[in-house]
Amino acid sequence: MASLLKCRHQHVRLLDPGAGTGSLTVAAIEHLLGLKNPPQSVHIVCFEVEDAFLPFLTENLNLCAQHAGEHGVNLTYEIRRQDFLEAAVQLLECAVFGLPAAEQFHLCILNPPYKKIAAASRQRTWIRAIGFETVNLYTGFLGAAAALLCEGGELAGITPRSFCNGPYYKDFRRFFFERMSLQRLHIFESRDKAFKEDDVLQETLITHARKCATRGKVRISSSLTPNGQNQNTMLLPHDSVVIPEDKEQFIRLLSSKEEVNHSIRMDRFNHTLSQLDIGVSTGRVVDFRSKNHLIMQPESDTVPLIYPVHFTDWTISWPAPSGKKSNAIRALPETASMLLPPGYFVLTKRFSAKEEARRVVAVVYEGKKIFDGPVAFENHLNYFHHGHHGLEADLAWGLAAYLNSGMVDSFFRTFNGHTQVNATDLRALHYPSALELSKLGLFARTHRPSAAELDCFLLELAGH
Repeated sequence: MASLLKCRHQHVRLLDPGAGTGSLTVAAIEHLLGLKNPPQSVHIVCFEVEDAFLPFLTENLNLCAQHAGEHGVNLTYEIRRQDFLEAAVQLLECAVFGLPAAEQFHLCILNPPYKKIAAASRQRTWIRAIGFETVNLYTGFLGAAAALLCEGGELAGITPRSFCNGPYYKDFRRFFFERMSLQRLHIFESRDKAFKEDDVLQETLITHARKCATRGKVRISSSLTPNGQNQNTMLLPHDSVVIPEDKEQFIRLLSSKEEVNHSIRMDRFNHTLSQLDIGVSTGRVVDFRSKNHLIMQPESDTVPLIYPVHFTDWTISWPAPSGKKSNAIRALPETASMLLPPGYFVLTKRFSAKEEARRVVAVVYEGKKIFDGPVAFENHLNYFHHGHHGLEADLAWGLAAYLNSGMVDSFFRTFNGHTQVNATDLRALHYPSALELSKLGLFARTHRPSAAELDCFLLELAGH
């Protein structure tokens, strides 16, 4: 992380929000002192509120100052025992109201705290004052740090990857990319190593970005674990990593030639779900809220309740004999809003286990073949529909086949690195035309093809 930072100034101000014992700052100073043309002076500002870390942080910063002096560099530091977000608001307000200029930094290196924040919390209020909404402290820290950088300033941070996609971080991405240009991204592909102590089950990302309007090339690399060797390195245009026309501003981490090729081929499929008049929604039944209406086996006054446990190869196996999940929900006035009319629906799991080979798993619910009446989908599922009614059969099969292809799975992983498959992520995909999906559906219904066979069929559709 430290080696990513450039030194474009003779007098450097370095920011470390949430410094802990100062290990990242130590690494940054070691890097700066080792440059051919090191800075003449460095002023470090560390934010840390945990008392237990302060003696170690102070000792490390003293050692940095001593080491810098031996290299002829004047190093000074401050330890600010204040919440970084609160301090950022105060500094930025100084600039807005024409009081003494806000402190700006040339470099920032950070490993921000990972913690969800409530809408009514002080932290959320401070983040709104900075200019964006978010749901986790780590993106709050990233956004605040970006706001405090001077023009041309640089940021290197290590975080979970979840901010790259999804609706919860959309406003953060808008705020960040209004200010910052990506320079380097490195992915640790193991989802349970880098932040194991925080129970973060998603891929980890090192982000290096510069505060400037220029959008150049982004170097993307990957390794399995923090100690592993780089597996792939790609140099790509910024506009292919964050597509300017993408309203969601997803970050697409294309880390291999195969993924780049899949991305190029996926560009041939340029229909959105709204253009296809297809919607995707989250299952309506939250089982713990409806437990009084759920039963294990169907009865005369019930309809099917579909869970991920009912997924089988391409279709639904219902009722399930395991006894772990309810198979039915009573059809009552209280449950009427949870039910959908009979028809063909495409279902995907909202959560994938880390050991699963595929991120997107799609099946077809075949209406009257399973039950001659309404159906309910549990909240751990997404369902594709036409105005919350069923799809035409070939179209449904084609949509499921497309989602089950290796091409889509590879492309989906470029912007989704965690266990959730949100409806927003599925809307962000582009799809073949309705006619092409129906042709694919006819093929899938009769052949039940493998992912490789689906890719071959899609390549023919794409004209490759």
